[in-house]
Amino acid sequence: MKPYEKDELMHYASKYYDPVKAHEYYEEHKKLKGRRPTSALSDEGKEVWNYTKNQITEEKKGKVEEAKSTRTEAIAQARTKATETRNRISEKLKSLNEELNRKLGDSKDRIAKQEEARLDQISRHEKAVKTAAAARKDATVQRLLERRGTNLDEAAARINDKRLADVMSDSRMNSQKFTEKMNEERSSVRSDASAKRSAASESVKKQTASNKESAAKQREQVASDLKQSVSAAREAYTKTKESLDSDYETTFQEEYDKILAEYPRLSKSSGGRTSSSKSKSNKLYKFSSTTAKHDTYKNT
Repeated sequence: MKPYEKDELMHYASKYYDPVKAHEYYEEHKKLKGRRPTSALSDEGKEVWNYTKNQITEEKKGKVEEAKSTRTEAIAQARTKATETRNRISEKLKSLNEELNRKLGDSKDRIAKQEEARLDQISRHEKAVKTAAAARKDATVQRLLERRGTNLDEAAARINDKRLADVMSDSRMNSQKFTEKMNEERSSVRSDASAKRSAASESVKKQTASNKESAAKQREQVASDLKQSVSAAREAYTKTKESLDSDYETTFQEEYDKILAEYPRLSKSSGGRTSSSKSKSNKLYKFSSTTAKHDTYKNT
């Protein structure tokens, strides 16, 4: 039977310890030195401690990796959420701007139709007024021309001719003034329509700028939330790591102390006998069992 399979090695019991694997691990790593001195341990104790320490270390590594995975997943989820939120903000902004532009187009079309209708109304009014004025002028001219063909004396003829000239002159002057007036009305209609279009465009421009500013603030909030989430995930990992370090440091020490109590290195007393720091009866027990173990190691 191999020494690490003997009953005396079973004094120490722990979920981290397997006697067979402990010996194999010890042979592979016995030259490595840890933070806790193995010089105070017997050879069997060194095997037990090295294996146990490795098992605890592996368990700790697993929990640290689990904490890292949790951190990585939390950060990835936060970034995915931020990306999705930013995309929604962009889509909403695009939709709002498209709706504004559509309304602006409808507004401009409505203004253009109103302008066109008003200009058409002015043209029809102008035509009607000029037609009526021309008819009156033609009637007056016709009457004066007919009168001119009668037997008028010289004075009456001169008066008739003057009235005819005045009618023609007044007609031209009135027509010109009326045309100018109608052109002024057309200009006013066009100016009013242009002002309405500008006002509509300016309103959309302001709303677009407001939407853009709102989206920018929302993006800033998303960035801030993401930063906080990432920071929180990292801080949680740091705290978990610190807690694991502390807990496992305690575990290391507790297991080491138990092993040291079970497997102290035996030293020879001044009288040449082997002794340890335990009680006398325990010393004798340890001495006999350890001697047997050493003999076994020699035989093997």
